[in-house]
Amino acid sequence: MKAKAIEIITSDKLKLKGFIFSKQKSKIIYIIIHGLGGNLFSRFDLAEKLVNSAAVMVFNNRGAGIVNRFSKIDNKKGVYSSVQLGSSVENFVDSILDIEAAVKLAGAEGYKKIILLGHSSGSNKIAYYLAHKIKTKVSGGILLAPMSDYALIKKETEPKVLSLALKTAQNLVKINQGDSFLPVKVWPHLISAKRFLSLYLEDSKEEIFSYANPDKKSILKKIKKPIFIILAENDECADRDMGEIKVWFKKVLPAFCRLEIIGGTGHGFYDRANILKNKITKWSASLK
Repeated sequence: MKAKAIEIITSDKLKLKGFIFSKQKSKIIYIIIHGLGGNLFSRFDLAEKLVNSAAVMVFNNRGAGIVNRFSKIDNKKGVYSSVQLGSSVENFVDSILDIEAAVKLAGAEGYKKIILLGHSSGSNKIAYYLAHKIKTKVSGGILLAPMSDYALIKKETEPKVLSLALKTAQNLVKINQGDSFLPVKVWPHLISAKRFLSLYLEDSKEEIFSYANPDKKSILKKIKKPIFIILAENDECADRDMGEIKVWFKKVLPAFCRLEIIGGTGHGFYDRANILKNKITKWSASLK
C-alpha cells in the first residue's frame, strides 16, 4: 500500500493534513470524514480494506480532536497563522469548506468517481454538504451510524443539568461570548457555548437526523446524489430501537437512496469491517 502525504487548502485558507492510500491505479476514491473528536486514523480499519479496490483519502478535518491548532495561510505569501479549532469549538457549517477542498484535491489527482464516506458526526457533515452543494462532482455518499446528538444527550443527561447548560450557553451567546467554554460546574466536558448549542438544540443546523423531532423538516430531502445509510442494530448512541429509527429514515430519504441495518454490532462497527467493505464496494460499483 502506497501512502501519499497531502495538504488540503480550504477556501478560508485552512491547512488540513492527510494521506491518500492506494495499492494500484484506480479511478475511484473514498474520502473519509471522521466523526466528533476523531482524526485521520479513526476509520483506518475500514480504510485498509477499501484500499484493495480503490484509493482512500483520510485527513484531519477542522473538528479533529477536542482542541487542536491548525495552520492558516495569511494574505502575505509564505506567512502563516495558527488558529484553535477541534470538536469543542468548530463551526459546523464550515465543514462544507473542508469537504469541498478535499473533493477538489481528489479531482486534481485524477480520480473520476469520488465517494464521501462519513462515520457518526462525519455523516452529519456529508449530509449537510450534499444538501447544499447540488452541483458537486461527488458520485455519492455513505453515512455510517448517523445518529442524533440531541436525542442522545436527552437520554443520558438529567433534565435539570441539560436545561442549565443550555441556558448558560444561550446567555453567553447573547453577550457575544459564544466562543467561551462552558464552566466546568455547568458542564464537565470542554465545549464552547456556540458548539454546545449546535450539537444539542433540536432546531440547530447540525441536528440533521431528527428522528427525535419528526416535525422538523429534513434537509435529507434536498439531496440529489445517491446515499447509502448503514445503521448499527445495537448502536449505543441511539435513544430508541433501531427499527424505529429506520422507519424515520425511510420516510425522509429520497427513493433512490439505500438503507440497511447491520445486526449484532455497535456504533463503531469495529467487528464488522469486512461486512462493511463488501456492502460499500458493491453499492459503489452501481454508481455512475
